[in-house]
Amino acid sequence: MLPLDFPAEKKNALLQTVNRNFFILLLISLREGIFIIFSFTYFALSKESIFPFFRAYHTVSAFFGSKLLQGRAHS
Repeated sequence: MLPLDFPAEKKNALLQTVNRNFFILLLISLREGIFIIFSFTYFALSKESIFPFFRAYHTVSAFFGSKLLQGRAHS
Protein backbone atom coordinates (compact mmCIF):
# COMPACT_ATOMS: atom_id res chain seq x y z
CA MET A 1 0.00 0.00 0.00
CA LEU A 2 1.15 3.51 -0.78
CA PRO A 3 0.90 6.25 1.85
CA LEU A 4 -2.12 8.55 1.56
CA ASP A 5 0.05 11.61 0.87
CA PHE A 6 1.93 9.93 -2.00
CA PRO A 7 2.05 12.33 -5.01
CA ALA A 8 -0.42 11.46 -7.77
CA GLU A 9 2.08 11.82 -10.64
CA LYS A 10 4.53 9.45 -8.94
CA LYS A 11 1.71 7.01 -8.27
CA ASN A 12 0.67 7.07 -11.95
CA ALA A 13 4.26 6.55 -13.11
CA LEU A 14 4.65 3.67 -10.67
CA LEU A 15 1.42 2.04 -11.87
CA GLN A 16 2.48 2.39 -15.53
CA THR A 17 5.82 0.72 -14.76
CA VAL A 18 4.13 -2.13 -12.89
CA ASN A 19 1.59 -2.61 -15.69
CA ARG A 20 4.31 -2.63 -18.37
CA ASN A 21 6.44 -5.11 -16.42
CA PHE A 22 3.43 -7.35 -15.81
CA PHE A 23 2.59 -7.28 -19.53
CA ILE A 24 6.17 -8.23 -20.48
CA LEU A 25 6.15 -11.11 -17.98
CA LEU A 26 2.79 -12.26 -19.35
CA LEU A 27 4.15 -12.28 -22.92
CA ILE A 28 7.25 -14.22 -21.84
CA SER A 29 5.08 -16.76 -19.99
CA LEU A 30 2.82 -17.23 -23.01
CA ARG A 31 5.81 -17.70 -25.29
CA GLU A 32 7.32 -20.30 -22.97
CA GLY A 33 4.00 -22.14 -22.62
CA ILE A 34 3.41 -22.27 -26.36
CA PHE A 35 6.98 -23.45 -26.91
CA ILE A 36 6.67 -26.26 -24.36
CA ILE A 37 3.37 -27.50 -25.80
CA PHE A 38 4.71 -27.36 -29.37
CA SER A 39 8.04 -29.00 -28.57
CA PHE A 40 6.58 -31.88 -26.57
CA THR A 41 3.98 -32.54 -29.27
CA TYR A 42 6.57 -32.41 -32.05
CA PHE A 43 9.10 -34.64 -30.32
CA ALA A 44 6.46 -37.08 -29.13
CA LEU A 45 5.33 -37.54 -32.73
CA SER A 46 8.81 -37.63 -34.28
CA LYS A 47 10.50 -39.88 -31.66
CA GLU A 48 13.68 -37.75 -31.69
CA SER A 49 15.73 -36.76 -28.67
CA ILE A 50 14.38 -33.56 -27.17
CA PHE A 51 17.33 -32.65 -24.91
CA PRO A 52 19.72 -31.07 -27.46
CA PHE A 53 16.84 -28.99 -28.76
CA PHE A 54 15.94 -27.79 -25.25
CA ARG A 55 19.56 -26.92 -24.50
CA ALA A 56 19.87 -24.88 -27.71
CA TYR A 57 16.54 -23.11 -27.16
CA HIS A 58 17.31 -22.12 -23.58
CA THR A 59 20.78 -20.89 -24.54
CA VAL A 60 19.29 -18.62 -27.20
CA SER A 61 16.39 -17.62 -24.94
CA ALA A 62 18.74 -16.73 -22.07
CA PHE A 63 20.92 -14.66 -24.42
CA PHE A 64 18.01 -12.64 -25.78
CA GLY A 65 16.43 -12.38 -22.33
CA SER A 66 19.62 -10.88 -20.92
CA LYS A 67 19.75 -8.42 -23.86
CA LEU A 68 16.11 -7.45 -23.18
CA LEU A 69 16.83 -6.86 -19.51
CA GLN A 70 19.98 -4.85 -20.30
CA GLY A 71 18.01 -2.69 -22.73
CA ARG A 72 15.28 -2.10 -20.16
CA ALA A 73 17.82 -1.16 -17.50
CA HIS A 74 19.14 1.67 -19.69
CA SER A 75 15.74 3.07 -20.66
